[in-house]
Amino acid sequence: MECVTTRSLTIAILACAVVLGCHRRRYYEAPKLVGVSFEAYSAFRGPSLDTVGISSRMVTTEDAPPTLQWGACGPTAKFERVSGDSRQHRQWSSYEWQQAEARKHGMVFACLAMLSQGPITPEMKQNRLAFSVATKDVLGDSLPAGRYKITLQLPVVGSQPIPAGFLELRSPPTNEQSEVAHQLVAGDISETGRALSRVRKIGPDKVGPELRAALMTALERENALVDNVRTRRAAGEKVVDSGNPELAAGLALVVSSLRDPAAIHALAGSLGSSPPAISALAEFGEAAAPAVLDVLETTTNVSVAHDALLALRFMVEGVGGSALSQATRERIARAATSRLTGPQQSITTVWRAIDLAVALRDPALMRIVQSLASDRSAVVKLRDASADLIEQTQRIAVDRLRGVPPLPRHTSVEDFARRW
Repeated sequence: MECVTTRSLTIAILACAVVLGCHRRRYYEAPKLVGVSFEAYSAFRGPSLDTVGISSRMVTTEDAPPTLQWGACGPTAKFERVSGDSRQHRQWSSYEWQQAEARKHGMVFACLAMLSQGPITPEMKQNRLAFSVATKDVLGDSLPAGRYKITLQLPVVGSQPIPAGFLELRSPPTNEQSEVAHQLVAGDISETGRALSRVRKIGPDKVGPELRAALMTALERENALVDNVRTRRAAGEKVVDSGNPELAAGLALVVSSLRDPAAIHALAGSLGSSPPAISALAEFGEAAAPAVLDVLETTTNVSVAHDALLALRFMVEGVGGSALSQATRERIARAATSRLTGPQQSITTVWRAIDLAVALRDPALMRIVQSLASDRSAVVKLRDASADLIEQTQRIAVDRLRGVPPLPRHTSVEDFARRW
């Protein structure tokens, strides 16, 4: 039986008042629960992600009893703040909150002192929503926003409080951009997709600081998922794609459209999966070169290396509108030399490196490209590919030395946005 908190059930309230309530006083030692445990996790819910839901499931072993005893009170939850000043112990209890809400209406929060007993069912072993509460009710007028540790208490006799994870609780958004930012950082794929559609309607020139930061955070989160899959596949695992590739591409495009130097790190993490990120980084020029070079010098992924080489070539060609410093050009030359003098995973990486080398017009690199154009064995040392691919590599070297422009050519972020 659920606890009574409404005026319409006056008779039940009177009954609750004359029996033992749901309080912390214990009149007997609850039996130890053997063979049964519980798992729980918390997440934001609702169209605006303004509600915290706690789901739980039962885990049993062979020595689990056939039945369980249940108390009359419903599930309760506790939120304990773990960020900020450690000297200030801030927490919220749903039990105490229900008592306070009842007092506001001149009522008493209590429930019948009775136990029920029932069998363990298969449904209990599946994830089910056990508790939910609006974020505004947790924070109220006194608790600050921050990171909270959440625990769930089920009304199963003998059970212990169940850790349900941590959530970053924020005050309800006060405007549309704050609401969209909240959707983005929550991490739910469907909510992020809806938020991205709203950002497009707002327009990149009108995106404020809070929403900008949320977009970059969401992009870095998607980049981490992609990178994790790449790493595991490189180790030989069979891994399905994490997240939503279209969502990651959309985030990269929107963040590229912001033209915010603060986004350079997030955009560099999108290399290998986002053509707009290549263009945006190239247009930043000198400011983005170190981040792109960091990626090129450390990656073992062919697609990432291709995109980094292409972004650097665009920079060297001057798409950013200003010349690169001598120090940056020298570092780019060293990176290109590394790709043209050591074994590569793919012959196409050699093609991109040839394009970059000729764009730099560095004398030492030009001699390397001339060697590749004339000496088949020089190509084989980089990648022992088929005869056709080796011949094609030599043709590319010859064409670049003759001044034939490499492909692809630079496409602006605005052009990508119009096509999306």
